[in-house]
Amino acid sequence: MKKNGLAGVCVGSYWSTSSSNATSPGYPAQFRDTIGLLIPFAADHHKTVVDRLVVTEVSADVVRGVLCHIEERRSCGVRTRNQRLAAIHALATFVGERCPELIPWCGEVRAVPFKRYDRPGLCYLDKPEIDALLAAPDRTTEQGRRDHGVLLFLYNTGARASEAAAVVVNDLDVRSDGSGSVRLVGKGGKTRHCPLWPTTMTSLRALSSGRAPASPCSATGGERPSRGLSSTQSSRGT
Repeated sequence: MKKNGLAGVCVGSYWSTSSSNATSPGYPAQFRDTIGLLIPFAADHHKTVVDRLVVTEVSADVVRGVLCHIEERRSCGVRTRNQRLAAIHALATFVGERCPELIPWCGEVRAVPFKRYDRPGLCYLDKPEIDALLAAPDRTTEQGRRDHGVLLFLYNTGARASEAAAVVVNDLDVRSDGSGSVRLVGKGGKTRHCPLWPTTMTSLRALSSGRAPASPCSATGGERPSRGLSSTQSSRGT
């Protein structure tokens, strides 16, 4: 990389590196969306075309301008704004590490601060509300039994929808007293084991009866053999 190198070359190099090393499956898409806003905005600011834009033209002032555009013109929240800025910081660090002449530019871009924001309080359901929610599905039907299984599983484990969707029969550990536990794989591939109530185990065992160890354990139509609770039903359960 050169001090007067084209921004597109730097973006391409970072894209090929980060896409293969990304710890989050959603990061490549997040970076793509960020660059899709930043580069055209910078090119328009300097009255040039995107393939002739120089790295240093993507200045801290341009970064601040595109962040204002994200909030004011696109009506995005502070968290989205901060996610976009994090991707820009990562790109600036990548370029600075590979081109010492651009370290001052990197420092100016990385000096653009994140915005603070108030986190909303977490709401919760009282026990009578939970009981009413669990009683809502019609368990005389197959769909109702699956919906009840999803709700009960999510209530018992507190699992994310993506974690519940990935559960397969082999992740269940059944004990002799009727209770058990489930293996959940969360963000970053982190694994944890969550105990399950006997009522939850009874529901899951009924729904997963006859299924192979690598097949969905419950509340799925069986369309995706490597997944557990379908994303649609998990989202509806939360």
